[in-house]
Amino acid sequence: MGYRGFGSGCNIDHGERAAIVLAASLKVDAILMDDRAGVAAAKAKGFAVVGTLGILDAAALRGKVDLVQAIDRLSGARTSF
Repeated sequence: MGYRGFGSGCNIDHGERAAIVLAASLKVDAILMDDRAGVAAAKAKGFAVVGTLGILDAAALRGKVDLVQAIDRLSGARTSF
């Protein structure tokens, strides 16, 4: 899979690059991403970006998850957001 269109100064990991390439190939409007450099790259490619907390908030508004409980559970995980 090629990663054309990412400048040599683009400091994003393989996973974020692959997610952006996949999103572009599927012609989606938005992408789920938390990594700051990845978010910047996705926005530069024209994607709306939603993070994990945004997804959890939307799910909570629909009554699908308890937001406080979900955040508490994530607090124990090794995350960087």
